Amino acid sequence: SGEGPSLDALCQIALCHARLDQPNDGLPYADRVLSIESELVMGRYARGEVLIGLGKFEEATEVLRQCLEVEPEHAGATHALGTSYAKMGHSELALAALRYAEWLTPDAAERERIRAEIELLAKKSESS
Repeated sequence: SGEGPSLDALCQIALCHARLDQPNDGLPYADRVLSIESELVMGRYARGEVLIGLGKFEEATEVLRQCLEVEPEHAGATHALGTSYAKMGHSELALAALRYAEWLTPDAAERERIRAEIELLAKKSESS
């Protein structure tokens, strides 16, 4: 069928670009998803991750908060929100979000990565 990639596939492409440090390439995919279905949680999450990669932390935080209003236990969006807060220098908010993300994350290896981020941020905020 000539429908093109699914919304989920477009979200995954946007997230891959964000993770490969190519946020400029990911933004059109996230925006396309949201132009088709503006309330899609996965689309907002993908856009938030891309915006973090672009250094647009205020905008990313707003998009991720909207995502979490709809799906409060979205581990990826919670983690991304913590990352965005950390990048803006809001250590307490970042630590709270990261601790919640760690609790929400089912994958043990991913929980370990988040725990390492928490420890690093806690040490950094203690020394400042």
